[in-house]
Amino acid sequence: MNPCTLLLPLLVLSACSASLPQPSTEMDVVDAAPLIAGRAVTFCDVKKGERRCPSLSRGLSANGLGGVFLPLAAQVEAINFGSEYAEISLKVNEFPALCSDGRLDWDQVQGGVRIEGLFCNWLAIGNVASTVTLSFDWVESADRFGGRYAIGFGGTGNGSGSGYFVAQSN
Repeated sequence: MNPCTLLLPLLVLSACSASLPQPSTEMDVVDAAPLIAGRAVTFCDVKKGERRCPSLSRGLSANGLGGVFLPLAAQVEAINFGSEYAEISLKVNEFPALCSDGRLDWDQVQGGVRIEGLFCNWLAIGNVASTVTLSFDWVESADRFGGRYAIGFGGTGNGSGSGYFVAQSN
């Protein structure tokens, strides 16, 4: 057998594969900083892939325990985004909590934001340090976008929560 007949298909395949579009190793990243800086944003918790809020959803959820095994259910209902700081609207077991402004850490590489340095007080007895992380997966318009979230809190109450969200800016 002629060795050229074996090499010819390999040469054709390598020439063809060089002209085919190669898959990108980079993910599309949503830079939401210009979209939400200076805006008030409300949230709903959704299932993965959903882009509409269920009628009873009331924000981003986190659950935990406080004091002597008191169940805690926290909801971040809204966030007022500045350029460097954010103010959150938080309820714990249906009662509003007072929170200090949190520092924004924008992540253009991963397409998200982390809100750190939140100190919240609930009913004058519950003091917790909280962190909220949002990762933006899609943008429908400057007023509607969504992605993943994670919330953590620790202090006299401890808990966490994560999931998917749809956000609407006002």
